[in-house]
Amino acid sequence: MNRKPAYCLFLAMLLVPILGGVAFAEGGSHASASASVSSEGPIQATVGTFRFAPGDELAIEIGRDDPCPCMCDPLLVTGLRLLNGDGELVSGNIEADALPASYDEWVGRLTLSDSSGMPLSEGAYTIAVDTTMGEFQAQLQVMSPEERSGYLRVTSHASVCGAQLKIYRLFDAPASESPIDINVGDLLVFALHGNPTTGYGWLLADESDGDVLEEIEGIEYIPDPVDAGIAGGGGTFFFRYNVVSPGVQTLGFDYRRSWEDAPPEETVTFIVRAH
Repeated sequence: MNRKPAYCLFLAMLLVPILGGVAFAEGGSHASASASVSSEGPIQATVGTFRFAPGDELAIEIGRDDPCPCMCDPLLVTGLRLLNGDGELVSGNIEADALPASYDEWVGRLTLSDSSGMPLSEGAYTIAVDTTMGEFQAQLQVMSPEERSGYLRVTSHASVCGAQLKIYRLFDAPASESPIDINVGDLLVFALHGNPTTGYGWLLADESDGDVLEEIEGIEYIPDPVDAGIAGGGGTFFFRYNVVSPGVQTLGFDYRRSWEDAPPEETVTFIVRAH
């Protein structure tokens, strides 16, 4: 008896695209989210459209439901690429940890600029993340900050057997005293470098009143690729947030030993202004 058609039908029922949390301003384009799989090849999931400004820094992650509903072999990230509207590789702007890497120990970093450091020109782009399950893509529209501010963020996602692609705005240093302008529905992550082998770590020290930001769980620390496995090596601490309502909120982080009362070695403050 040939069981292949029944198996494929079972997969098709499991891999129904999920479109969740879609928000768009009047005049904005509709979001899309799709996922597919076949008996002949790996999965492919596409999400978008996400709108960013030239020069924005992004963090890219693969999330996975726990417990895993299906296709539960170890999930590895094997590649990260940025493509232009013609499908051509845009190089010189990706900081990815050593690959392949387990999805739960990997954060990709990407700057919307070219190899010379110049911000990308406006237009359509695609982030492609290769994994052992298949390829995840995010469709981007790079536009001026003024034009982007007219849109609410699209927070759609395509889920394939509980695995999703997540895109964050990334900040690793405050922009002087200027607030971070961001839209409701955006995801953002603060990435702060430190060395926990010294006993020091980054801790949330001060949070102003307000309901602008909602903390998101995720990978808390990743060693630097060159320092991974080396005693005394440093790495990056991550703090993730969802922008849930308009307003202004301030976050302060201290670099200190949690058991000491001494002043912190360093303090950074971010001011977030959501529209």
